[in-house]
Amino acid sequence: MHFIYKIRSIIGSVLFVITTLILSIAMIIVGYLRIKTIQDWIARIWGNLFCLYYGIRYTLEGTENFPKDTGFLVLFNHQSHSDIPLLFGSIPISFRFGAKIELFKIPFFGPAMRACGVLPIARGDRKKVFQVYKEAEAKFKKGYSYGLAPEGTRQEKAEIGPFKKGPFIFAANAKAPLVPVVIKGTHQIMKKHSLMVNGNAFRSHVKLKVLPPTYTNEWPDVVENKDFLEEQIAVIRSQFIRAFNEM
Repeated sequence: MHFIYKIRSIIGSVLFVITTLILSIAMIIVGYLRIKTIQDWIARIWGNLFCLYYGIRYTLEGTENFPKDTGFLVLFNHQSHSDIPLLFGSIPISFRFGAKIELFKIPFFGPAMRACGVLPIARGDRKKVFQVYKEAEAKFKKGYSYGLAPEGTRQEKAEIGPFKKGPFIFAANAKAPLVPVVIKGTHQIMKKHSLMVNGNAFRSHVKLKVLPPTYTNEWPDVVENKDFLEEQIAVIRSQFIRAFNEM
């Protein structure tokens, strides 16, 4: 039976690569036309086809916690490469991710990410990362939302890792709300260093939970008030851990 699962995963990967190529070309074209709603639609189709090809089902709770009158920063725990398409497919809002800059070198896929406004994150260059954040700050007031993984990278185990300060400074400087989205189940679908997606089951179920937002508009300068920033990061991380363990 495991052999059948692996065959299905391989077929799914072939279909997903073809789909990604076609939708990347569409995203590039739409990017030149600057039609944001169609870009959102393409991203959502891409995410939902990923789930369809690999037999992934999901449940999403707490969508009422998304702010409706401003852009915001989605914080999500990073367990797997499947997190991004899953979030695009499941979350009913318009938002863009921050992605490691190496992905922008992939033919068609990289230009498609640039066309739809994905943030290029140079992990080894803190100065460049904060320059990208600085350029994106004004977009929150225009209704744009972004998604970042505060852990910075995928985790080796199904647990909440340490949080980095960058996303919190980004949101605080932009006075943008922070909205935690807790994901549970993607680690089993595609562990770190694995190339096989859902190769051990015919169907898998992932849970997502949106937690209440944390508003940063009254926060003090977090660069000067490092203790305050550390306290806020600890509070939000504890919310992730509690929700993750309860899911």
